[in-house]
Amino acid sequence: MKYNFITGLGWRKVLITGTAYEQDVIITPSRVLWRDRKPSKRYAWKFFHTPLSLEELKQYEDVLEGELLIVGTGFEGKMVVMDEVKSYLKDKGIELIEMRTPQAVALYDYYLMKGVKASVILHLTC
Repeated sequence: MKYNFITGLGWRKVLITGTAYEQDVIITPSRVLWRDRKPSKRYAWKFFHTPLSLEELKQYEDVLEGELLIVGTGFEGKMVVMDEVKSYLKDKGIELIEMRTPQAVALYDYYLMKGVKASVILHLTC
C-alpha cells in the first residue's frame, strides 16, 4: 500500500508523496482531499477566521482513517476547532490533537512511520 507522507511544506503549499497541493487538505494514509470550508464559513465572523465546524467535519467522516485526528491550525495557529467538533470526536472515541501546521505535519508523518493510522486536516496559511 502506498502511504501519503508529507514531504514538503510552505505558505499555501504542501507536498504529499511528490504531488503539490495549494489549498487546505485532508490527508489519510490512503487518500488526499481538498478541504471544503463552505459549511464552516458562516462561523468566520465569530472567530475572525474560518474555523473547523462540525458540519464541515461530517463531510469527511467516511474518509477519515484511524482513531486519531491531527488538525494543523495554520502557521500562526489562527484556525479554531469549534467545541462541537471536540465533543463529537470525543463521543466517537477519536483522539484530537490540535497544533500549528508545521508541527502537525511532523507528528502525522511520525505516526505514519510508526504504523499508527491517523488523519490530518491542514490549514496552509495563517
